[in-house]
Amino acid sequence: MNKVLIVLIMTTTFFMEGCVSNNEEAIKYFDALYFPVQDLVELDNQFQESMQDLTIADDQIKDADDTIVDEEEYSRSIQKTEAAYHALYDYVVEKSTSLRDIPVYHNENTLQRAALQLFSVYENVADNEYRQMIELLKKETPADEDNARFNQLLNESGDKLEHALQNFYETAFAYGEQYNIDVEFDD
Repeated sequence: MNKVLIVLIMTTTFFMEGCVSNNEEAIKYFDALYFPVQDLVELDNQFQESMQDLTIADDQIKDADDTIVDEEEYSRSIQKTEAAYHALYDYVVEKSTSLRDIPVYHNENTLQRAALQLFSVYENVADNEYRQMIELLKKETPADEDNARFNQLLNESGDKLEHALQNFYETAFAYGEQYNIDVEFDD
């Protein structure tokens, strides 16, 4: 039985095209919170891609009866996914701390709170759903229930992250309007 796991890559990649304002301090504050979020999204995309690569490699290195025929390739694929996971998780933990240390600009902490909330959601998802997903991917012969659970975790994590990202980007737009910063995101 071939393991079929559907991995949807979060393509929630936004980027700042323009940031124009006479207020350099407002821009510095924005950048200090915005760019770590962009790095976070990129690391999450890399993790999602590594999971997809693992499922593709898994199908290519197993026989029809799910017997592993290339143990080295299987191990490399798992290591790549685990490395991407740890890079994401470590970044989340590190930045969760450093974002708290950013001095608030003009008593406006809404953007900082939104960034911290996003990182908190990512930490929770990485610690729970993502960790469980990796364990399911590492099973040599997953049952149909394992595949269903994987997809459930994928959907749950996607919903949580999409909501938190949307909140952050809405807050970033509002901040930009408040401080006359032209902020454009492309999705």
